[in-house]
Parts: sequence; structure tokens; C-alpha cells
Amino acid sequence: MTSYCSRMVHPTCGVTRLFLIAPIYWATVGGNMAASAQSHTPVASTQPQLNISIDARRNQAYIKADDQFGSFVYTAVRNGDVITVQPASKELMAIWKGGAQLTPIQYNQGAYFEEKDQFSPAFLVADFRNDTPSPVNVTNAYLDVQESSTDNHPYLEIENQLMCADGSYNPEIKIDNSGWREVIQPKFTYTFGAKGVQSRPFVATFPTFLDELTATIEGGLKQAGANIPAIKHGKYLCASVSQVPNCFAKLKQKGIFGELQNNVYVEDKTVFSDVSGTIDYGWIDFKGASNKSTAPFKVAVPLGEFAVGEGPECGAPSPIGREEHPILFPLDRQHYRIPLNWHARMLSRQEQKFSLSLASAKASHDVFTVVLQLSDGRTITSHVIDLSYFIPRMK
Repeated sequence: MTSYCSRMVHPTCGVTRLFLIAPIYWATVGGNMAASAQSHTPVASTQPQLNISIDARRNQAYIKADDQFGSFVYTAVRNGDVITVQPASKELMAIWKGGAQLTPIQYNQGAYFEEKDQFSPAFLVADFRNDTPSPVNVTNAYLDVQESSTDNHPYLEIENQLMCADGSYNPEIKIDNSGWREVIQPKFTYTFGAKGVQSRPFVATFPTFLDELTATIEGGLKQAGANIPAIKHGKYLCASVSQVPNCFAKLKQKGIFGELQNNVYVEDKTVFSDVSGTIDYGWIDFKGASNKSTAPFKVAVPLGEFAVGEGPECGAPSPIGREEHPILFPLDRQHYRIPLNWHARMLSRQEQKFSLSLASAKASHDVFTVVLQLSDGRTITSHVIDLSYFIPRMK
């Protein structure tokens, strides 16, 4: 796991804490005459109805239990006969699967996380309603799992190296992978930029890695004619903070940044260039097949600072512990059952809610239905539930 100084900052550093309040969506399943999840009006039927929805109460309880760190819960959307269940955080899903632009992670914002306990199980409710004119008995229940497979898609983050550091020259971009397999032969294609003015592109390739990669853009700086020894040599001299803009203009006139003099800028007392581009990489899925992905990125790289001040102090609390005991999917298997200890006797027009808490040891893709067996021999089956379960691999 990354050190606090690279990933966290105390509120005195000026970063506002944000907590993840996940949107809750309801999804309904059942026979052809099942009522919509948005409606509570009973529908006459000769078949008991089985509806599956997100457990909003347990989601909110999970979020409220930790007032220091954001929590990640699940949402559900129905599309035809399939209920898609996935993390409710749009930021997390975009980083994991959506090709979102990678930027340095900010303390307690967006998809920021430190511990596995920030990730809830998938909390579901099975709402069984006896709309028939006769009593029914639920004698057996199980999950009928069509497929459960490890999801090896990498989860990439750029460490925020500026939070607990001065503005000294640092051409490194640190990439963390919280996915469950290696990132294969990443290739960086990038430019230097300032105020919308971009340099020509540069390319760098790096070795395959599992946990983290320290990439460097120093090769691009050298190709652009930057005076690396001069940039490394210590702090730039300037009389005061108010004089920094003039000092910066004179520094550029010396040609220290080579052809990049229009692609650097000063902020407070630190000289930066915005390095942006794409990371192209390969990865192997659970079947052994090769896949290709691309992640755009943007990060401000410090190229030295003027000697006129001090940097911030950093530190942060830790997430709370959790006591959840979800049902775990056995991974990389097909066509198996997980028994559920559900039993109920229901009179006509009565309903019974059964709670489900589901998880996996790794990030996974799980396709299953909920099945109830009645004493009269009938079997009630939900629509297909397609779960994308995310849990990070913590170093």
C-alpha cells in the first residue's frame, strides 16, 4: 500500500474531505406479470413474484459507519431480462473499465481508497410476494451460478507526489496497479504542456509490472534539449514571492528548458510542466487470453522551485474496521449452486424479504439467478443478475 505521504494529506494542506454517497437504483425481476420496482401496486397473478433490488438500507448503513473515509457500495440497473449490478461510484468504474483520464489521486475525493474495508459487499434484497389466492411454503433456496470468474482488468492510479513534497525536480510518474494481474509492457506517449500549448510527442516504454511502476519523462526532457544538470542543481534564486514571475521569465530566457520554454509554467514558487498522453498496455484475462487497453493520463511534473518558502505537513487518520460476513463466490467456475438458508410460510397476499450479501476474494464477474423451491413443487426463478464485483488488490 502506498505511504501516507504519497496518497494522503491532512486537511491543513487545504484539501476538502468528500464522502462518497452512492446513488441507489432499484431493479425488479420475476415472471412476466411482475410489477415494476417503482410501483407498489399489487398485480393479480397465479404465480408468486420474486423481485431483486439493491438493499438501500444496508448501503446507507455501510456509508455512515465510517465518517473518515468514503465507502463504495453497489447500484443496480435493469435492462430487459438482466439486472446489472456494479459499483455505484462512477469515478471508480471509469478508472477500472471506462478509460477515464488518470490524474494524481486526491485525499478522500472521487475514487480515493486506502483499505479493502472501504468496499462493501453487494447488498441485495430478494422480495418474495405471494400474490396468489393460496398459501405457499418456501422449502429451499439457492443461487444458481452460471459463471463466476476473476476479473483481471488492471486498475491504474497515479500517485500524488506533490502533496507531501517540495517542488524539487522530480521527473518520475508513479503508477499503482490494484488489479489482479500484471500490466504488460506499458508504452507512454506524451507531450509537455502549459496553458494549452503542447510540445511535440515523446515515447517511452517500460517493463511489465504487477504492483507499481516508476516511469520517468526525463528521456523526453533530454530529447527536448533541457539542461538536466542545471535543473537538478538546487533551488532557483529569487528575492521574494512577489518577484517569482520576473525570476521565472529570466530563467526561461537562459534556455534551461530547451525547446520546452513555452511548455512550462510557474505556480506559487514551483515550475511545472503538464505531462499528458496515453498509456497503452496489455493484460491477461482468467482464460489466458491477451487483451489491450489504453488509459489517458495527465500529471503536473515539478521542474524545480524558487527558494522563497516551505512546503506542507501531511498526515491522516485510518479507515475503521468492518465486520461483514458475505457469501463468497468460488471463482473461475461455471454451473454450480450456493445454498441459501431461506424458509417461509406465507398466506395469500403476504410478502417476505430475504437479505443477500455477496462478495468474492478478488475482483470478479458473476452471473447468477436466485431460485426458490416451493412445497407444491413449483420453482420460482429471478431474472439473470450480472454482477461486476470490485475489490482492490492491496500491496
